[in-house]
Amino acid sequence: MINVITPQRAYNNKVCKYLVILIILIIPLTFKFLVSEVKANTSDLVSMALEAEMLIKNKQYKEAANLYYKIAKKKKDEDTALRATRIAGLANDYNLMLTASDLWLKYAKDKKLVHHVRISIYSKLEKIKPAAKEAIKILKLSNDRDKFALVYDTLLSIKPIHAEEIFKYIFERYSNGYLASFYYTQLLVLNGNYENAIDVLKNVKDEGDFKKEKEYRWYFLEAKAFYELGKTEEALRVLRGSLDLFPENKAINDFYVEILVDEKLYKDAIGHYRFMVGKKIISFKDIDVAKNISRIHIELEDYESANSFIDALKNKNFAEYSLLKVMLFIKQKKINKAKNVFSQIEINSSEYIESFFYIVEFLVENKGYQLSNSFFQKEITKEHNTNSMLRLYLIMSETLFSNDKFIEARNITNNGLEIFLKNERLLYMRALAEEKLGNLKGLEKDLKTIIESDPNNANALNALGYTWAENNINLDQAEKYISKALELEPHEPAIMDSMGWILYKKNKYLESEKYIRRAYARNKDPEIIKHLIIVLIKLDKIEEAKHIFKKHKESVSKYEDIIQMQNILK
Repeated sequence: MINVITPQRAYNNKVCKYLVILIILIIPLTFKFLVSEVKANTSDLVSMALEAEMLIKNKQYKEAANLYYKIAKKKKDEDTALRATRIAGLANDYNLMLTASDLWLKYAKDKKLVHHVRISIYSKLEKIKPAAKEAIKILKLSNDRDKFALVYDTLLSIKPIHAEEIFKYIFERYSNGYLASFYYTQLLVLNGNYENAIDVLKNVKDEGDFKKEKEYRWYFLEAKAFYELGKTEEALRVLRGSLDLFPENKAINDFYVEILVDEKLYKDAIGHYRFMVGKKIISFKDIDVAKNISRIHIELEDYESANSFIDALKNKNFAEYSLLKVMLFIKQKKINKAKNVFSQIEINSSEYIESFFYIVEFLVENKGYQLSNSFFQKEITKEHNTNSMLRLYLIMSETLFSNDKFIEARNITNNGLEIFLKNERLLYMRALAEEKLGNLKGLEKDLKTIIESDPNNANALNALGYTWAENNINLDQAEKYISKALELEPHEPAIMDSMGWILYKKNKYLESEKYIRRAYARNKDPEIIKHLIIVLIKLDKIEEAKHIFKKHKESVSKYEDIIQMQNILK
């Protein structure tokens, strides 16, 4: 599935990347420090070290790493071996890095640190079992209660799939350990392996430590797993049970009300907010609380209550007050009043951008392209900073695209690209429009331009790979692109679905089912649903296919593939 980035996602997403352990970072040495470190009595070692530092200065890391390794073998000290390991990391020579770390381990005072680093090295080399053995060594050297947490933190810096495999190895050897089970479960949830997470939780609940500790985190993880699998009632049941044990725990309460809002159970959400206020977990005076409750009342069309909470923000946060007023007037279809409030919001602010989105969305959906474009043209003439101007173009094009106005969306991106040359977001948006307009050459051109500029652009890799899969061409290259995209964004449902679909195209139906099910658990997008139904039928799981079709009939009946399968699905 091609990932269509909605306006809200495009500007509010926070991209979280795990930091790699500092071992692969270079800490420059001054000449003075270098000389003090090279204490050997021979000038040869000093000369070699100076040569290595010059190589580093010229970014010839591989040659420098080899020289430092030779020095380390002769010097036989921790600092030089550590230096050799670091430089090998800069050179991306993981075999040499591993070899150098053997010396470092031999002379290191803190051997646990070395083992932590060696986990990362083995992971880079795709050697999972040796990495797992390094983790076991850390656990054996540690006596403190948090030793599993230390290993867990290290595993967060490597590929998610490797982290899970390594901790599985640990879990199998410490399966009766309360904390081993916890961190393994946490990794499973983090990686989207929710079914296995629930299985581990079922087993651990019978353990004495669990019954004694009754840590809220367990319930949080279980509820999270159920919710991501689409089992909302189960998730709410778990959270209600945990609230009996931890009625004042903020994390549990926040997650509970978050699900209620996501599921549009607004009256229940309001009731729970009142419960939280009564327990003094939150206060109606808190700006964030007032914002959230205002939005809920707007959705409930309880405009009087919404107004009372919104007005309370006027003197506390005028920008938030104005944004909520815009949302309220839009909901009431009072577009002129929304525009009047909007005109008072400081341009370039986040509230300005979000308000612009709500107004444009309303105009496109209710007033047509001409009026929405007039509003857009008026706003882009204002004195925006570069980022704000780009956002306006993106919001306009993406809103048009979402409303099936593909020609207009393409025209807007063309205009934007005259200002923001080769901007990846605009190119991606235009590529999506070209695909809808049947211009596959245009799509390929724009996506290849993005990939050439940014080989790690997961959206572009996925979109191009999926398009090829859909058209049954370049399947091997398509799989490579989607695999890389999935490595970069392992929790993105659109990419999971693409991987499942390319595997389906290559007749690998069981593997295909696995990925598409994971995508479906996270996102009930019609295209994902369609793919799941097709795969289930192919695997002769007709009754389940019928059940899913019945559940989502309205959203998937339009697809030609499904129309052709109507006899089976009746």
